[in-house]
Amino acid sequence: MRLPIALVLAVAAIPSAVAAADWKEVDRLTGDVAVELDQGSVSKVLDGANEVLQATFRRQMPTGIMESDVAIDCKATAAKLRGLRLVNGDKIYNQPVSPTLEYHPVSFGSADAIYYKALCGKDIAPPENYAAEAPPADAPAADTGSQ
Repeated sequence: MRLPIALVLAVAAIPSAVAAADWKEVDRLTGDVAVELDQGSVSKVLDGANEVLQATFRRQMPTGIMESDVAIDCKATAAKLRGLRLVNGDKIYNQPVSPTLEYHPVSFGSADAIYYKALCGKDIAPPENYAAEAPPADAPAADTGSQ
């Protein structure tokens, strides 16, 4: 049986296409953990009546690489988890996510805020009472001028 050459080439290209993700560092978490975006996974899709961006992000965890598939609604400043995987060597563990999961507001300082900034190009504003820099624990107390 002879297979058309185009079919053979297409099938042969599948493993290399899957392995050739285009990862780009977009931020760092506490502990100097890089958050990376698979640039090839970014796409605009309709979710109900809303156009959203979806993409895959990853970060190195102590037990392997955590990959998160997310959908971001830039207009509504909302996010939804679509899938979660832990890759440990040649083992892949998938965490099922409910298809009826609702979008939730993106909060300042959250992983969703990192995803939102990477996909929508905007930062999430901190809450009004947020202190940008907390003094170090060993810093001397502020002099109030009263004794």
